[in-house]
Amino acid sequence: MSLFNKIGSVQTENKVPSYFLLLVGMFFFFFSCGRWVIPLATWIAPIFLLRYSRVGKPFKRLILLLILISISARFMLLDIVPSLLGPAMYALIFYYALLWFIPYMVDRFLYSNIKGFSATLIFPAINVIVEFLNTTFLGSWGSFAYSQSGNLPLLQIMSITGMWGVTFLVLWFGSVINFIWENNFEITKIKKEVVLYCSILLFVLFFGGARILFDDPESKTVRIDTYTPAKEFATYSEVLNSKGISSSLELAIKDRKALKEMLDTMHSDMLKSTRNISRSGAKIILWPEGGTRVLMKMRRIFSNPQRNSQRKKRSIFYPLICLCLKRIPALMLRINLLC
Repeated sequence: MSLFNKIGSVQTENKVPSYFLLLVGMFFFFFSCGRWVIPLATWIAPIFLLRYSRVGKPFKRLILLLILISISARFMLLDIVPSLLGPAMYALIFYYALLWFIPYMVDRFLYSNIKGFSATLIFPAINVIVEFLNTTFLGSWGSFAYSQSGNLPLLQIMSITGMWGVTFLVLWFGSVINFIWENNFEITKIKKEVVLYCSILLFVLFFGGARILFDDPESKTVRIDTYTPAKEFATYSEVLNSKGISSSLELAIKDRKALKEMLDTMHSDMLKSTRNISRSGAKIILWPEGGTRVLMKMRRIFSNPQRNSQRKKRSIFYPLICLCLKRIPALMLRINLLC
């Protein structure tokens, strides 16, 4: 354990109580991604969490950090990771907690072994690597880049780097502030490093502002709309709770009649919402990902263009549908339909 505690330790005096760093860091982390996002929190959270994880005994601090990130993830991903997954929902939440925790762990064990300003690149670089690898499994869910969706000048860097450039710049900020902190905020000693980061950030923002101002799109556009299936999910939750069942898979096995009645209600609400959107002038209507489930025998209603009352108005449905098979009612397949 003594060897473990020596690895990755930052040899600077920490005058701020560790619990203060952890609590403040977790407060901002809670609003850095997920359901309730405050864009500035994504910049601030790593300042305190990196400071907390880099000083003191790593084992206890990292375990506590993982526990708190996991607990926070349960609420940060509330209604984002769907409850219809049943027990798998908790596994998925812990998976994202690990994605957010791993960069802090790797940074802890590498930071002290790399000297100078280049060590500040570890944390943002590991975050980019983790987010990129995640896209091979579950897409870009959980990326910190989404927290900056309203910062249009910053987002223009995606035309060059993809969303990874946004993640890198935002999280690099916390690592740079920690570098300044470790040098006791004596800016005169590290002014070149500080000027370097500020110059890069200002250049990116200036580039983004110029791109918005001078590079107007020339192509024609069409109106695209979607909607949030809040009413449908409320119906889903109400039926499952009344039956004491945790997922639609279980309902498909135990009470197929109740499943059909529930789906009929949900489909009616979805089609009503779709008609309302179409009347507002939308040419393309995008259904929510995994927005509904369809019994096998009802598949043609959704896939037959002649049954699509909105076809005449050139509206397009692009639903992601799960089919409850007749012979294997617990199995659901995902298919794309373009009606």
